[in-house]
Amino acid sequence: MNWEAIGAIGEVLGAVGVIATLVYLTMQVRQNTRSINSNNSNNVMTGFNQLNVALAADAETAQILYRGFLGIDQLSEVERHRFTHLMNGFFNIFRNLYHQYLDGTFPETQWHIWALEARQLMKTPGVEYFRERTKSYEDLFRYLEEMPDDSQQPLSLHS
Repeated sequence: MNWEAIGAIGEVLGAVGVIATLVYLTMQVRQNTRSINSNNSNNVMTGFNQLNVALAADAETAQILYRGFLGIDQLSEVERHRFTHLMNGFFNIFRNLYHQYLDGTFPETQWHIWALEARQLMKTPGVEYFRERTKSYEDLFRYLEEMPDDSQQPLSLHS
């Protein structure tokens, strides 16, 4: 028996084993990435759905949000505080998505859709007021301002 031939066969088998392991690990990483993206999307929907359910269940809160978007001067002092808390709820979700996007754990195509929504909200008078009073979201707001204009119009609050 030729020990060199056996050694060569062993090296080939070892290389095949390494390649098979790398292929398997690549498949596992892709599956894990899909799972993370799916969980992130689910969490986003859950967050927005909670806000939407709260607004649908409470006409007064929905009116505060609507009037606040149109202009903060339409709200009492207490309503302004409530509007600010609502904006914190919305923009906490947007900021979370933004940072996940930057970290590479949220797909760019999905982030772009949410970024357009956030930018539309940002163009309302009420969010301009909110922005003047908080610096917590400045990195997000700067990003949204610098996004290429793709003919998106601000949300229609009158339709």
